[in-house]
Amino acid sequence: RAWFDRRTALLAALLCATGLPRVESSRPFWRNGHWWGLLACLLAAYHIRTMGLALILGVLVHLGWSRRWKLLGATAGAVALGILPWQLRSQALGGSPYLRQLLMANPYRPELGLVGLPGIARRLVESIARYIAAEIPSGLLPFLRISYQRKSGEWLLGFVLLSLAAWGLFRLPRYRSLIAGVLAGTFGILLLWPPVWMGVRFLVGAIPLLVGLVLNGADDL
Repeated sequence: RAWFDRRTALLAALLCATGLPRVESSRPFWRNGHWWGLLACLLAAYHIRTMGLALILGVLVHLGWSRRWKLLGATAGAVALGILPWQLRSQALGGSPYLRQLLMANPYRPELGLVGLPGIARRLVESIARYIAAEIPSGLLPFLRISYQRKSGEWLLGFVLLSLAAWGLFRLPRYRSLIAGVLAGTFGILLLWPPVWMGVRFLVGAIPLLVGLVLNGADDL
């Protein structure tokens, strides 16, 4: 784990995914070494951190968007079988602690109970604002001291970085759906985290992608 962390698993999975056939091929998928490498990376990412689920979702979205149905079905089935033992273990021990904590109003104060739909909506708005004004700028430009007071300059910097990343994604010649799927899955999970869990550390897996997209967008402009 010291040398193969979630970032390594993410980048290795993306590298393997780029080696898959771009269209449905008559060659059996199980003879493609990149596919086996992709499966290993997806399962490793999931077992290292539950956030690896975002990587799995991103890859499946990419395969579906590319209409590679055989690869999509085989990858989804293989990943499901790969994570089944861990899921059975979690259920035997009382269920996933991450899911329980995700639904709590405050994991450090369980007496507050579960969060309802209005609470989920407020959590999404709060998380979006925090990531734009603080954690994305801090993650991409760590030499800057970003506060959580959401000053106008921090908002502006966050919007500029996100705009460059969006343009960089749009201008990618290939694999836009792959990168977009991984980022959508990542932020879809992060935005639901309880607000007591904050910090750039949750964004670590996505930072290499965001940096690459910002640089690509800036270079294109």
